Amino acid sequence: MIVNVYKDLQSKAPDMPYRQISEYKSTGTVASPTKTWNKMCLLDKIDDLDRNTLRQKVHSFWLKKELPTIDKILEAVNDDPALPNFKRTTLYTTIKKLYFVFTKRKRCSVLMEREDLLVWRQNYLYDVSKFREEGRTVYYLDETWVNTGDFVDKLRFLEGGLLCFLSKKNSSDYHDETNGDNFREWFESIIPRLEPNSVIVMDNAPYHSVRAEKIPTATSKKNEILS
Repeated sequence: MIVNVYKDLQSKAPDMPYRQISEYKSTGTVASPTKTWNKMCLLDKIDDLDRNTLRQKVHSFWLKKELPTIDKILEAVNDDPALPNFKRTTLYTTIKKLYFVFTKRKRCSVLMEREDLLVWRQNYLYDVSKFREEGRTVYYLDETWVNTGDFVDKLRFLEGGLLCFLSKKNSSDYHDETNGDNFREWFESIIPRLEPNSVIVMDNAPYHSVRAEKIPTATSKKNEILS
């Protein structure tokens, strides 16, 4: 294709400046460009359960009044058979992507959560405690995956509120299976089933808060931007 375009331009506009294809002139062919793949990091391959377990590993050291260094966290994580084995550099990168920051304490670099996340958690705990004192029903909303053969003895679901479907995408992230339209349709069917003056707790998955109007980007067409 490259050679055909080159010949076509050369015949139609011989005076037009263009870069010479030195490889084609010397060999008569053009090699395909090397494909580059975006390598997935380990954080993208693990699910929310594993991510929360990693956070709990860090929190557990603070609860024991120990300073959580990266070496201590690495040992605790790799001793847990429920978690994948990490190399030190991989764990360091993963922990930082979970919004922990490293700070100096007693000549050691220890892990602490960002201050804005600490404030968010404090506000959340305060609000939920207040709602419970007011006697309001609190519903927790989340998504997860199950494998064939998984079961538990007891489940507590809102009657008629479970949305279950067969995964069709070959993806390590179950969040790829849904979108804003599907979530909104399900959510609107749930609202009439809830008790009056209740509270709904959900995370910030992309399809939980979809913009009503798409914001134009640098690749948007002119008519989209005008609209």
